Order: sequence, then C-alpha cells, then structure tokens
Amino acid sequence: MWLTDSNLRKEGVIKSLELLIKADQDVKRLSSTLPIFKNLRDADIALMNFFWFFNHFNSKTLEDTLKLAFDDLSQELDKIENTGLPSDIVNLKYKLFCIGATLSSDKFDKNDKLDLFYSRKNTLSNPIFALLFDNGLDIIDPKNKNELKSRYKLKNRLQKMQKGIRYYLENGVDVTRFTSLETIKPIKDVEIYTEGKTDAVYLMQAFKALTGNTEPYWNVESCEIKTKKEGGGTHELAKTLNGIAEEMDNGKYQNKTILGIFDNDASGFQEFNGFKSEDFEIFKAGVAKKHKTKNIYAIILPIPNELSKYNKDKQEFKFFEIEHYFEKEFLEENKMLTKLEIDGVYEITGNKANFADKIKKINEPQVFKRFENIFFVFDEINKKEIVYF
Repeated sequence: MWLTDSNLRKEGVIKSLELLIKADQDVKRLSSTLPIFKNLRDADIALMNFFWFFNHFNSKTLEDTLKLAFDDLSQELDKIENTGLPSDIVNLKYKLFCIGATLSSDKFDKNDKLDLFYSRKNTLSNPIFALLFDNGLDIIDPKNKNELKSRYKLKNRLQKMQKGIRYYLENGVDVTRFTSLETIKPIKDVEIYTEGKTDAVYLMQAFKALTGNTEPYWNVESCEIKTKKEGGGTHELAKTLNGIAEEMDNGKYQNKTILGIFDNDASGFQEFNGFKSEDFEIFKAGVAKKHKTKNIYAIILPIPNELSKYNKDKQEFKFFEIEHYFEKEFLEENKMLTKLEIDGVYEITGNKANFADKIKKINEPQVFKRFENIFFVFDEINKKEIVYF
C-alpha cells in the first residue's frame, strides 16, 4: 500500500530501482550455478528487470511520483556525469531509462522524460542503451513506438554500433561479469581491481561464504586483457592504478577508494615495488602502499603464517598466488599444483578458469577461511568491522 506522502512514494520508486540492481547481480550469480540461467546475457537480465518495473509501475496514479523520482535521479547523475566512474553513470542511466520508458506507455500523458534521458551525453552511443531502447519499446508496445524509434534514428544507431551490440548478443554474463564490459553494477564507495578475472571470482565467492551471503561493500573488477601476453594482468593492474591517479588529478572519482590486489609472486612483487616512492607511501608494512594524496592503495597478497615458506625475499623465488589461500589438498584434488624444488613450495599450474567455475558453486566457509587475510586488509583501509565465519 502506497503512503500518501509524495516524497515517501518517490523514495519507494527509487528503492525499487535499487532492488532491480540487486536482482541483476543475483541473477548473474545464478547464471554460474543453475543451467536454466546459463546462457543469459547482460541485456536479457536488464530487459527482464525493466519489464518487472514496467508491470508494477505502469499506473496513471503513479505518474507524478515517477516524474519526481526521475528528477531526483537526474540531479544525482548531474553531479557525476563528467567526473564519476563510468559504471556508476550507467547505473543511474539505467534507472532513468526504466522510468522514462515506463512513462512512454499509452496510460500516461505525453511527457518529455524519455527525451531528457536520451538527450544526455553518450547515452545513445552506448550499445546497451540502444538495445534496451529498441527491445524495451517492443515489450511495452506504445502506440507511438515507430515514431519514437524514428525520432531517435535508432536503426542507424544500431547499424553504427554493430560490433559492440554483437559482443553483448554473443556473450553471456559469465564472459562479461567482473570486467569493464559488465553493463550494470551497484554503486559503491570502494572499487577493487584484480590481476585476473578468476581472482575476482574467488574474492566475491569467499566474501559471500564467510559472511552468510552478505553483499560486500565493494565492487570488484579484473584488469586482465586476453589479447595482451607480455606482463599480463599484473602490468595492466599497475597501469590501471596509475591511470586512475591521473584521472583523480582531473577531478574524477573523488569519492572513491581504489584497491589494487597483486599476487605475491615474481611479477606481482615487481609491479607492487614499481610504484614510485614520491607517489606512494607504506600503509601496512610488507602488504599495502597508499598514494600520498589520493585514496588509492596497492596491496600485495598477505601470506598466512602457516604458509611462511612462500615468504621469500628474492623476487625469483616468490610463487604465492591467490589460489594458495585454498588448502593444499583441495588444490591437489583439482590438479592445480606443481611441486617445486624449494621445500614445501608449490606453483599454481592448473586450469584457473575451470577451477573458478567450481569455486562459484561452493558456499562452505571453511573452504575460504584463509581469505580473511586479505579481507582484514580491505577492512582496515576502509575502517570496517566485518565478522567472518
């Protein structure tokens, strides 16, 4: 039952849109474990959630409430449109799309909200919004559907963006998730970047298992670029952190805390120590460095006490990767280890993608107990007190 106060009803609409973002994340997680969701694509999930919103809010009595919510979200977007994280901008634009497209229904008086949405910078040059607009109008089927598509020159735009559109149509969420090409993410104050996509999978699954399926206070994204061989994700991660530092100099991402997670192996150690001392200072001895003027942290995986044999001084003898947080027996069962000549030290050599697919389906806290070592560093940086099982 809707409360009579217009502001409370407006907040209810905005809260419902937040729940859509949560639903988007939950369905993506299910796509990794349930066959029925396996071939879902980012655009499919976004359209399903939009259709839910349309069905629940397509009412003439809610017209003013929807317009108030649209105006509030527009003001929020105004504040970050030129300086915000790209994924945060897309998040707000998706919410505006849901409202604007709903208001284009035949039940409502003619309004300009959809025009205001698509007049925003770079909106129709984004393949996902071109897809959403095209398919969304087909779903709600307003009388002026063809006129709307013609007004926004949708056919021409779709042709110009064939490559980007084809990518989203040919790849499921298992491909796009935890990458910069994931279309919709929640807005959070803390953004974590990892060397590889499997690292992001482990961190998310470990946090969920160790907190009783709690949503983390951070987002996580991989810096891995499949087409680049030399340096791999390690080099790309260092490049990303330095790039964000430059962006902050230009006024961007000012309210974000950025964490970059390096493996404690030879390449990770090299990049971690490569940050210039005039820019970065020690935050936590041996584990983390902080940019002197920005909320950017480089973190090298802390090694648990029981695995101290991996804590070597010389770079060429460093082999500790995030997979080492799992028990040795578990890694051996999954053919992930190769014994080295150094006593008690093993190298991760198995198929990480296949191993990560298995990890996505495990929820037992005991399997992830060593991940507390890295989570405690996150929490110390962000002044959080999280209880892990």
